[in-house]
Amino acid sequence: MRKRLLGACALTLALNGLAFAWPTGLNSIPIADILGHRELYVFYGFSGTEPSISKENFHTTSIQLGIGDRLEVGYDDDLRGFGEGNIKVNLCSGKNY
Repeated sequence: MRKRLLGACALTLALNGLAFAWPTGLNSIPIADILGHRELYVFYGFSGTEPSISKENFHTTSIQLGIGDRLEVGYDDDLRGFGEGNIKVNLCSGKNY
């Protein structure tokens, strides 16, 4: 069990440098919570400023799907041509975690 947990931590740290800094659907639900089997989360967000200040508006969409009791997959898009898939896995659960 300990080797598996250390391996998962090492893999997470190794892949951490590939992360982009923009909100995803995984930010909307706390990291320890996984959607239930066949539960769906859909999100649309809009932000912008007063047109006299800036004419920039941002739109984002997100969809997350729970598969089983330990897996959540999703897709996020900024509606400007950049999309990103994401996955969340619950590796450990129990009284002490």
